Amino acid sequence: MKRLVKYCFLAALGLLIPGILLCALGAITGGVWSDAFRRNNLISGTKPMWGWHWEWDRDDEKCWSGIAADSVAVNDPSFSLAGSGDRQIPHSTGDVQRLDFTVEAGRLELTLGDDFALNTGGCDGILVDSSRENGVWTLTVHSDHNHSRSHGDGDVVEVVLPRDAWYDAVELECSAGSITGEELDCGNLEVDVQAGSVQLRRVQADSMDLSADAGSVDVSGTVNGEAKVEVNAGSVTLRTPQPEQYGYALECNMGQVELFGQVSSSLYKRVVENEDQRPFFDLEVNTGKAVVRAEDTL
Repeated sequence: MKRLVKYCFLAALGLLIPGILLCALGAITGGVWSDAFRRNNLISGTKPMWGWHWEWDRDDEKCWSGIAADSVAVNDPSFSLAGSGDRQIPHSTGDVQRLDFTVEAGRLELTLGDDFALNTGGCDGILVDSSRENGVWTLTVHSDHNHSRSHGDGDVVEVVLPRDAWYDAVELECSAGSITGEELDCGNLEVDVQAGSVQLRRVQADSMDLSADAGSVDVSGTVNGEAKVEVNAGSVTLRTPQPEQYGYALECNMGQVELFGQVSSSLYKRVVENEDQRPFFDLEVNTGKAVVRAEDTL
């Protein structure tokens, strides 16, 4: 009986040792394969762009910085990349009717190209969330760092927009950092700046809603309907060709308003002229400055 137990023990030990070796080998090779699988899937385009939460400047083994320089198409449900190098051009535009972009850190640059694309080659230590639902492309650039490290103009996210595209609405919100762009054509342009800056050139919009709490907004372009400017303690400048006829409303507490060269400050009541005329400029200032300046060359 003791001999039988001894043989059984030796047999079990003989199976256990190879099992341990196989587990160790599987853990090593499996981790490498898993990482390679994730990376290859993202580069080859088998993963959808929408709904991704990307992180850069990570110290752990899941860091995506090795592929952060790729431009990614924003098609739904899947995307495909063409060409080679750091800037790859997607094949088709997808169905994007509205843009909703938020910047909480770094710099967002809106540039022109043949198609929608997202270029993260200039990222270092910021997070990018991108999704699309019901024709709205929602993009958020932010940071989860709670220490003193600065994420300023050195962190750049580039959004490529098709030339001659038109959107129902474009909404840009900036609580820190900056947004720059050019040649946006849309129904309504809404810009909300809390402590950063937004600069847009050659914009065409049916209506505009520009507001600044403690930051700055600088927009050049044309507005067909109403341009509403609201300033708390920041500044908003709208550069536009001066129309022959227009209406306006001015309200200013401790700040200053300027409308085509006419400067007013400390108005004690709301002044309205030609309320039914379009374009209509509605300027409201608390302690900052709002300027609508005539500029023919945009």
